[in-house]
Amino acid sequence: MKLQPNIKLNDFRLIQKLGSGGMGEVWLAYQEGIDRKVAMKVLHTEYLNDEEVIKRFIQETKNTGKLQHPNIISAFDAGVVDNSYYMAMVYVEGKDLEKQLEIDGIFNEKKALKIIRDIAEALKYAWDKYKIIHRDIKPGNIMIDKFKNTKLMDMGLAKSLVDSNMNLTMTGQILGSPNYMSPEQALSEKQLDCRTDIYGLGVTIYHLVTGIIPFDDPSVMKTVQNVINKELPDASDINPEISKQCSLLIKKMIAKDPNDRHKNWSAVIDDINLVIKGEKPKLILSKNKKSKNRKEVSKENKSNNTIFIIFILFTVLAICAIGLLLFFLKK
Repeated sequence: MKLQPNIKLNDFRLIQKLGSGGMGEVWLAYQEGIDRKVAMKVLHTEYLNDEEVIKRFIQETKNTGKLQHPNIISAFDAGVVDNSYYMAMVYVEGKDLEKQLEIDGIFNEKKALKIIRDIAEALKYAWDKYKIIHRDIKPGNIMIDKFKNTKLMDMGLAKSLVDSNMNLTMTGQILGSPNYMSPEQALSEKQLDCRTDIYGLGVTIYHLVTGIIPFDDPSVMKTVQNVINKELPDASDINPEISKQCSLLIKKMIAKDPNDRHKNWSAVIDDINLVIKGEKPKLILSKNKKSKNRKEVSKENKSNNTIFIIFILFTVLAICAIGLLLFFLKK
C-alpha cells in the first residue's frame, strides 16, 4: 500500500508525513474513534519480505508498548493492514534537542543536566523493570514538548536482554547512530547492558554543552574507528563556561571501558544531582582499576624493600671497610 494523506489503517486516518527513518515512515494521524491526533510508524514496504526486519519491528512495538513512564513516548496500538505493519504512539508536539541546537545553539549546563536527568530516570525505569536498553540515545531522539516536559523517543533499536532467544542484528547494517554509540556497540559485542546507554547519554550531554558533534567524520567507518580509539577533549576545554564538575561527569560516562563508567543508572542520577548543586561527582575506581592499582602498589613496595636491603648491605660493608682500615693504620 502506498502511504498518502487520508489513507486509513484500521481506526487511523493518515494526515501528513512527519519523517522517515531506517525502518519506516512516521505519520501524523487522526484516531477517529477517540477523536485525537496520534503518531503512526509504518514499516517500509521494501522490508515486507524481510523476516528479520519484521521481527525487529514487532519487538520494537512490544517494547514501546510496555514502557509506561512520563518521560517515554509510548505505543498503545499496533496491527497489519494490507501488509502494512504499523504502530500507533502518543503524539507529542515539540522540538527535539537536535533542532534546538540548530536554532538556539549550545545549552546552558544546568538546563542540559536537568534534561539529561529526566532521560536517565526513563532509562533507569526501562532497565530496572524490563532490562531494556535503548541503543540509540542522541539529541534527535530526545524531545521537549510544548509543556517543557522531556520525552525519550524511538525505541526502534531497543533490546530486551530477557528476550535472549531473539537475534535482532541486521547483517551489513550499523545499528545505532555512529557518533553516539558506545565502543562496545561499535565493536558489535553481544553482551551489552545499561552502560552502553550511559555512554550514549554522556556523549549527548557533550554535544549539548559544546555544540560539537562527537567523533564526526564524513566517512561512517572513520567515525566508528574514532568512537573505538579516539578520546574526546574535555568539555570544559571546548567551552570554558562548563564547570570542571560537569566535565568530570561526562568523562566518566563516556569512558571507553564500560568498567570505568557508572555501574548503574542510580549512580548516574546521583552524580548528575551533585553536579547540578556544584559538587564533584563521585569518581569511584572500577574493580579492574583497583586491582591494577593494588598490583602497582605491591610492585612499588617490593621495589622499595629491595632498595632498602641493598642500602643496608652497602652501609654494613662500608662500616666493615672503615673498621679494617683503622685497624691497619694503628699497626
